[in-house]
Amino acid sequence: MKGALLALLLMAGDATAAEPPRCADIHDGAARLACYDRQAAPPASAPDRTAPVANRTPAPAPAARPAAPDSGFGLPPPAPPKEATTVRSRIVGPFDGWTPRREFELANHQVWRCEMSNTAYFPHVPDDAEVVIERGFLGSYWMQVLAPDSDTIKLKVRRVR
Repeated sequence: MKGALLALLLMAGDATAAEPPRCADIHDGAARLACYDRQAAPPASAPDRTAPVANRTPAPAPAARPAAPDSGFGLPPPAPPKEATTVRSRIVGPFDGWTPRREFELANHQVWRCEMSNTAYFPHVPDDAEVVIERGFLGSYWMQVLAPDSDTIKLKVRRVR
């Protein structure tokens, strides 16, 4: 076992002795530079870089890189699209008040449900009354019935469809 290890060490010593000296070990600056130039020389199959530019084939243009996912990091967020804050339409048919969970169909085909817990009766409101639905706080919506010659009629609603 010791003999095999000794033979292996001797072979390794012979292999390192056959290697050329490292460029970093050369003290003369010009000789060290020439050593590095030889190591960096292109292989014989590489194209000649000293040929005139007109004889070379143009390199393909680099492909455009997609934007990095963090390319907007630190920038203010873009403004959200403007969302409608009111809807104007007409109630289809008569409006005589509301009861809890009553649904109102509008002329624009939207359906809104009353979220009020009380009941109200308004016999003087004409058929197909005009309404304005406005956004309230915390995701609520308020429907105002625009009836001539009446007080403000306003009720909390939620869109069904």
